[in-house]
Amino acid sequence: MPQEYESWLDKVADALRSINMNMGDWQPVWPYDFKSEYDAGTAPDAVAMKANRFWWREQNRSLNEPARRYRAAGYHAATKATASPRTTEEITSRLNSPTKPLPKGAKGNQ
Repeated sequence: MPQEYESWLDKVADALRSINMNMGDWQPVWPYDFKSEYDAGTAPDAVAMKANRFWWREQNRSLNEPARRYRAAGYHAATKATASPRTTEEITSRLNSPTKPLPKGAKGNQ
């Protein structure tokens, strides 16, 4: 079974790389439970998409960003009725702000 799991995990990693998500960069920062997905018999491509959504959600949480559907509408859900829309510059500056640093030795660190 360990060899079967490793083969399955390699397929997941390939699917993630195909969408420019390197498992080695994201998994150490926000661990996703791949083993449970394997045990449930989930297809590697489906798991890659689940992990992708999980990592983006965790990154948004670390930035204290509201869910995308609210940000795209220009306001936070809690202040929906009273908030003014954000400008493109405000949104861009938040998206380009630095996030939590990668662990030492992770790809991208110089």
